[in-house]
Amino acid sequence: MDVVPALSAMAVLAHFRDHTGCPTQCVAFHPVYTQLASASEDATIKLWDFESGQFEKSLKGHTNAVQWLSFNATGSLLASAAADMSVKLWDMNEGGSCIRTLRGHEHNVTGVAFLPSGDKLVSCSRDCTIKLWEVGSGCVCGGALSRSHHVVLSAAGSGCKEMVNI
Repeated sequence: MDVVPALSAMAVLAHFRDHTGCPTQCVAFHPVYTQLASASEDATIKLWDFESGQFEKSLKGHTNAVQWLSFNATGSLLASAAADMSVKLWDMNEGGSCIRTLRGHEHNVTGVAFLPSGDKLVSCSRDCTIKLWEVGSGCVCGGALSRSHHVVLSAAGSGCKEMVNI
């Protein structure tokens, strides 16, 4: 299966516009289907069919700019990080309904990523922290992983045993 869309679809991607004139902050490809999610400063997430270029639906729930998106490995969950200091989990098997809001950061949440196991999520924020969350419960695992004087702008999951056991 090709993961990268054909050239004609790439040309269509350049024309996806439906974020009410606000800049798009991030895009994420669904790991299984021909779906693209885009995040914007208009506080919405838009879902698109990247082969046809057709808009599918909006996911609304954040109250400030959505800054990062991440699908889990199966595509059943989408995580969004936003300037409203929250991370939201969206159930893609249920039409994109918001099933959980994770709160605990004290500033804009700038990045989010699932660990390969899918049971944990890592987020980072302009509050200079990185948090590890249990997806099932929404609880922070042991508090902040990092607190420094440096702003953390992005996060990435890893299969590293040390990361999973923190």
